[in-house]
Amino acid sequence: SRMGYPYSIKPGRYKIVKGMSNKKLITILRAGLQTPTRITFTGFRTPQQLAGRISAQLEADSADLVAAFANKELVAEYGFTTETFIAMFIPNTYEFFWNTGAKGFFDRMKREYDAFWNETRSKKAADMGMDRIEVSTLASIVEEETRADEERPKVARVIYNRLDKGMRLQMDSTLQYALQKYGQRMLETDLQTDSPYNTYLNTGLPPGPICSPGAASLRAALRPETGKWIFFVSNADGRTHTFSVTEEEHLK
Repeated sequence: SRMGYPYSIKPGRYKIVKGMSNKKLITILRAGLQTPTRITFTGFRTPQQLAGRISAQLEADSADLVAAFANKELVAEYGFTTETFIAMFIPNTYEFFWNTGAKGFFDRMKREYDAFWNETRSKKAADMGMDRIEVSTLASIVEEETRADEERPKVARVIYNRLDKGMRLQMDSTLQYALQKYGQRMLETDLQTDSPYNTYLNTGLPPGPICSPGAASLRAALRPETGKWIFFVSNADGRTHTFSVTEEEHLK
């Protein structure tokens, strides 16, 4: 108490090193010299998944994070809708102080989003006739359709080719998102699901990303491979795909 610590307690995450003196320890605690927490989040499908990862490592409350995704007024402050808000969270490794709340977390993610969408990337999207949200949405489909990074630019090209021809995308991943039905077989009746995310029924991209796309998928959406492919089908290895230009090749 001689150092006045009880009057300046600052919550946080502090690294206490073996052999540290009491004076040094109290100086660190009193000054609030926190050790940042490194948080990595890769692609997530639901706000609950993101909230679970973040709240396990920060003070931010899981329920607050999830509620924010459904809060139209709040997401509008960041320039998004509830359908597109997921695009603001670019998967990467970030350093945060432990006592970061939901608002602090979102403010930081918005700064990272704006930094990602620099002049070069924004121009690249515009040159392709796309806006940021459309790029993120297309990238999210790429993310879900293949696990092979080397294939992502090819899958992106298939999506662009289908959009250019006015064809329905007919991507299983969009239907899985609509039904929240993952790792199960899609049934004939599923194809009739009335949802703006069902690309078997609707033409064009869905109204927002179906997951949080990683860097490789975002790069693929901005730099698709050159080719005329319209179809792709899973190979026996369960990882890669065979790409086809004609329906005849595809069926074979």
